[in-house]
Amino acid sequence: MDSAKTALDKIEADAQKGVFYDFAISSHLMKKLTGLQFAQLLAQKKKLPPINIILLADAVNPQLKEEGEKAGVQAILQNPVTADQLKEAFGKIAVDAANKAVQMMEANGEMLKMTGDESGAAFKDLCNSTVATLKKCLEMAPWRRELNSHLAKVYIGGENHAQAIPILKNIIKLDFTDKDAHNSLALCYKRTGKSLEDSESLIELLETRPNDPDLHCRLAQTYLIEEGGLEKAEEHFRKALELHGANGPPDHKARAHYGLAKTLFLKAGEKPGYEACAPPLAELKNALRLDPAMLASFFLLHAILKNFGKDAEAAQALEAAKKITPTVTADWLEWFFHYMNAEDTPNAEDALQKALTMDTENQAVLVLAGEVWLRRQNYDKAIALFEKAVAVNPSDPRLYNWLGMSHRRLKQGAKALEDYKKALIMDPADFNLHYNLGRVHFMLKDYDNARKSYNEALRLNADLAEAREALSQLPAAL
Repeated sequence: MDSAKTALDKIEADAQKGVFYDFAISSHLMKKLTGLQFAQLLAQKKKLPPINIILLADAVNPQLKEEGEKAGVQAILQNPVTADQLKEAFGKIAVDAANKAVQMMEANGEMLKMTGDESGAAFKDLCNSTVATLKKCLEMAPWRRELNSHLAKVYIGGENHAQAIPILKNIIKLDFTDKDAHNSLALCYKRTGKSLEDSESLIELLETRPNDPDLHCRLAQTYLIEEGGLEKAEEHFRKALELHGANGPPDHKARAHYGLAKTLFLKAGEKPGYEACAPPLAELKNALRLDPAMLASFFLLHAILKNFGKDAEAAQALEAAKKITPTVTADWLEWFFHYMNAEDTPNAEDALQKALTMDTENQAVLVLAGEVWLRRQNYDKAIALFEKAVAVNPSDPRLYNWLGMSHRRLKQGAKALEDYKKALIMDPADFNLHYNLGRVHFMLKDYDNARKSYNEALRLNADLAEAREALSQLPAAL
């Protein structure tokens, strides 16, 4: 504006129209009214919401700083002002406002706890109002990690895990070594079901929801792919069916019956004949009765009938599957597995692409398919899928471990080294990661660091024979 008075008039007139300003930049050398006097007059207008003021001056002295602080000036910058100085000022203003908002939320949250309403509508309103303030602060200084961190914590505190995910990913882009952000992001992915689930986190969740049949089913599914987990998988699939009872959702019950059928079939192993196949077949019939369009059931039926020596009926099951148009990502993934087992790579890749087109950020699809290529020693394709999974969830150390394995087998030592170091930022207590890091150091003939990694693996797990053997193969230390 051409003068402080014009600016004050405009601020007041716009406020009457419902238009408010977050900050103002003012020169201390304005005519008639100095920038400091402008700030003092603005502070006296109690009906206006607070406006953050940045004051520009040719000379900054202690007296001006003291008077500016009394007038509510947030920052005083000395001319000529640079972009970096303005950036720093905006960041400070935003962080100060965010800190006050969070402190107020915490104080009000304590009061709600005293009244026993810390999880009710009042708490949600408190979270929402704080989120609105933090979003405005973040718009002013999106590069400040503290602002992203405040917003993510408020989202998580309000059980809004999905909203916290992009904020946490932004924090990790700003600083990959932020372990708290990694832990929080991993938690959010688990709470939203968007990561490849592990039994440990599901057991922890089950302690808070012991009568949730779907949670038992999810836990059972993780045991299915863990070594030696079939007994526990059967236990939790049966518990899920028990909790569903007669009135459970048919499609949910169908998944539990299918999971139990798959578990029993895997437990039977390679045994042919009716005795081994009858129990899983009975469970599978229950699944198909409840959900006749579940593709996975037809693929399992095909496998069971083949094992039972019923090749013609097995072929019929496969033909029935072909008549079903997949409506969920998991069904295309089943086709991927089927075609890979049949050594039909072109159709397998087509099915995988359709699965990812349906859900581009499905980490489970990316990882499970990546593991298939890894086992087939097609490391380039495995890496491509694991890298996509990392883009979805950069806070899962398992992804970097698989990337490290793939890069190491391609003799790409520098990349493997980077992968394992990233994994260790998130999970420094994983002895397998230290052992794998040692193998990469050994491949690169960095024997001193290989020795350190193997010794750390043994410190964490004294029974790790592979690390002890690897140490014995190292040249003697100088």
